[in-house]
Amino acid sequence: GNRPIQKAHSNNATSVNVLATPWDSSIKIERRAIHSYLGAVGAAMGVSLSVRSISMRIKNKTLLLLAPVCGVVSAAVANLYLTRKHELEEGIEVETPSGKCVGRSQIAAEKAIIETAISRAVLPLPSLGLTPFMFQYLESAPWYHSLARSVGTPGPLLVRYLGLMF
Repeated sequence: GNRPIQKAHSNNATSVNVLATPWDSSIKIERRAIHSYLGAVGAAMGVSLSVRSISMRIKNKTLLLLAPVCGVVSAAVANLYLTRKHELEEGIEVETPSGKCVGRSQIAAEKAIIETAISRAVLPLPSLGLTPFMFQYLESAPWYHSLARSVGTPGPLLVRYLGLMF
């Protein structure tokens, strides 16, 4: 059977060893990872629902289409910050091109985190930011409605597209 949960302590964060099955070795879960995950989910839900609420209140359809993108970007940035915030305090190792460690730098850590946050914010934009607008444009085309009626009941193109994928 399963053995009870055992608690262990490491230098940086409290770890918990969970024995899932008799065949598995213990699975190590870092407290920092759990906090990062919960923070990212909370940020995504909070931002996405807030943007949706604001867009409904001011009746702005464009902002409503961007609510999921805002949620994804906020989740990525929140997860990054919560995962790497210790590096802002402790710094990261700085190496020469030959690989020799010359010290730790908080400035290098800040620069690395900012650059990573920007890339995580920009990368989902082509797929998540443009897709809703493309589908909205296609749905407004005159040929879409005649095609949709000939195939079946007309409906949102994005919903139909997702239905074909699964």
